[in-house]
Amino acid sequence: MTRFSEDLPFLRLPDDTLLAGDEVFAEVRKTSDLNKALTQVQLADHEAYLALVLHKIRPAVLYSLWCESENYEKVTRAIYNPKLPFPLSYVVPLQKRWRVSEQLSSLRTLLDHEELFDEAAQALASLSEKLADKLFFFGEEYDMSLSPTPPGLRKLS
Repeated sequence: MTRFSEDLPFLRLPDDTLLAGDEVFAEVRKTSDLNKALTQVQLADHEAYLALVLHKIRPAVLYSLWCESENYEKVTRAIYNPKLPFPLSYVVPLQKRWRVSEQLSSLRTLLDHEELFDEAAQALASLSEKLADKLFFFGEEYDMSLSPTPPGLRKLS
């Protein structure tokens, strides 16, 4: 049984199962359909927004946190050090750094941080333009009935 996760987000279930990354979203989808109130057009837009985040913004964030030496030393590793016992506090972040570097390198033949950041900036600008002065992409307010109930908890009525 995994006792910790180096991936975010992570969720520990009541039975002590640890879910990380996409597993968290899969678990939420089991208990709630967050897209049920969306039209077909909105669902298509949602997929486009998600693609921008995953393929343009996420790589830049990962590069910034894990591949830029100063950020890695001062921010990323500093977050892990107090959370894990020695020597895991050094080994786990380093292994994650290698995996992120391999993942980013697999996306492109040449890993150019300027290109990553430019693409992320363009994606953020596109999302910002689409959002304009609204608080939400779909609708004018947040519908709490669409919120998933965390596993092991009950909604209060």
